[in-house]
Amino acid sequence: MLKRFKAILGFNQLFFNLPIHKQPLYLTTQKMTFKLAKADLTHLDALMIAQSKIYQNSPWDKYAFKQELLNTHRRLYLALFDQRELIGYIGIKFTPAFREAHITNVGIIPDYQNQHLGQYLIHLVCDYAKQLRLDKVSLEVRVDNQKAQYIYQKMGFEKVRIRKNYYYFEKIDGVTMVKPL
Repeated sequence: MLKRFKAILGFNQLFFNLPIHKQPLYLTTQKMTFKLAKADLTHLDALMIAQSKIYQNSPWDKYAFKQELLNTHRRLYLALFDQRELIGYIGIKFTPAFREAHITNVGIIPDYQNQHLGQYLIHLVCDYAKQLRLDKVSLEVRVDNQKAQYIYQKMGFEKVRIRKNYYYFEKIDGVTMVKPL
């Protein structure tokens, strides 16, 4: 029990010292520079707008996003900006007891898709998970989203199971994918 407690304390120290907790990061491509910052409640409305642009049926309501943003102890949400517009985001749940980081959601608005920005966010999360001494990163993806599954597989994620009706309101199965670190 003491060993587990010390491991969690060590995780907390590492977690709150990740670079993104201290200052925004900047990503420069051939065309432009983007700002990546830790998301908080001031970004809630912009997250909802971005989500509605990304998904035909927004999977998360405002209350769910708010609860995730308030849970800063084991969750991290990053917001990607072009100038002042929020164009993408990623949410991560860290579970040190299972040595896992779980991507709860990730998205880039359509005007900025196909520029590898989502992959950048996922790579960053994987790097953070390694810094936190975790063993794997997991996520769920719709069973009918073959394009995303292909990209995740190229990034080293493996399909491990099907979750029946994971996307409850649409009655669509989810595929759990895991990337060993």
